[in-house]
Amino acid sequence: MMTGKRRRRWGNDAVSRRSRLRASGMKVLVALLTVWLTVLAAAQEYGSCTASQVKSGESCAEFEVRKTVQLQQGLIEGARLEAEGGGFFYGFKNIPFAKPPVGELRFKEPQPAGAWAGVRNGSLPMPKCPQFGMAMFKGGEVTVEGEEDCLHLSVPTP
Repeated sequence: MMTGKRRRRWGNDAVSRRSRLRASGMKVLVALLTVWLTVLAAAQEYGSCTASQVKSGESCAEFEVRKTVQLQQGLIEGARLEAEGGGFFYGFKNIPFAKPPVGELRFKEPQPAGAWAGVRNGSLPMPKCPQFGMAMFKGGEVTVEGEEDCLHLSVPTP
């Protein structure tokens, strides 16, 4: 039978561990929000061209196919995309928000992503996180698709 003192000690360790994990999660959340707000603020500097203006060839001085934004980690170039309603927005994809959880970082608290040199291409698709292939669910071979370096954001701007 366990004593009350030992139970309290284990309970405190568990609470302390949960608190550390919660604090780590909050750091990552703050980093995510910072990246998102930085991209959003920088991208709102452009004017507003409608899809009909662009298609008809009307003058729209603010129209840019690509937009470069300065983040804490470096420069990223996003692409101008068309929305379903006919308007346009800038999309910034593939923004890393934490170091890949590989090697010594596996099963550890997330670490902030490092800086990059030059201009990062923000129009590339994001990597897919590891998951089982669909063939497994249809009686086929069990495969794992994706890569572990998948901690990236996609930020659309209005």
